[in-house]
Amino acid sequence: MRWPCIGTMKNNMARRHEENPAGYILRISKAEWLKQVYDRKKYYPGILRNWRPGMTILLARKTEKEDSFIGYGMIDRVTMIDETEGEEREYCESSGWKCVLSFSTLVRFDNPVPVKKILDKGYRGKGRLLHGIRVTSQQVESVLHEG
Repeated sequence: MRWPCIGTMKNNMARRHEENPAGYILRISKAEWLKQVYDRKKYYPGILRNWRPGMTILLARKTEKEDSFIGYGMIDRVTMIDETEGEEREYCESSGWKCVLSFSTLVRFDNPVPVKKILDKGYRGKGRLLHGIRVTSQQVESVLHEG
């Protein structure tokens, strides 16, 4: 959905940037899902975004103290549920997943990178509020450099 052009030029530029993010944060809440992501090289999101091949997905998880980036993946293919078959389709439908993100590259960091170190100082969201947030190319580069 496109929003009407209201506000300053800065706001309009920010809106255009949001339409073409460099990637997204996906927060993994359960240990079994974390294992599944790294075993299958796939993520099953329950949310829809403008997923595209070549896009970077920053994987986040609650560590001992705080939410941190634990790795990243590069999307190879996006498969909608109606394009899946057999067990995978049943799994998606029964769990409420919207699509399948298949990764060409999937990396797990040796040292998690605290989310608060990368996101803008004004951002106060934690936990599930991180799931699905757009990230800029600068934020992606910062995470990859730190990780």
